[in-house]
Amino acid sequence: MLQSAAGESAEGANRVPDRAIGYGKPPKHAQFKRGASGNPRGRRKGSLNLATVLQNALNDTVVVVENGKEKTISKMEVAVKRLVDKAMAGDLSAFRVLSDLTRVLEDSPGVASSEELEAADQKLLESLLSRFTAPQTIG
Repeated sequence: MLQSAAGESAEGANRVPDRAIGYGKPPKHAQFKRGASGNPRGRRKGSLNLATVLQNALNDTVVVVENGKEKTISKMEVAVKRLVDKAMAGDLSAFRVLSDLTRVLEDSPGVASSEELEAADQKLLESLLSRFTAPQTIG
């Protein structure tokens, strides 16, 4: 195969490109084929993300003996009980984690009572009713 001084083959040097090649315009042979994915191996269907795996692991149940009786509880409950026990025993890092968790839970909005929800629903219905019954002007 003959090569020119620029490093191109002799056959390629005679070929004229159909369109300009440059930034954002790759040559045809390097473009994605129609109907083919740009990430053919990609993420497998059914693979789980970290949050789902963690939730599944924490929701698993274990049998523990508490006050001489066997109980079946979740691993999350076991972890929280151990954290509280360590904090009560004087472990400062466990106490910090427990106080942070408590602060986060106290700051999160609680579930609204049914009376509060009914009042909010009533307000919403009244505003919708006034919006739809008000005379409409076309202008």
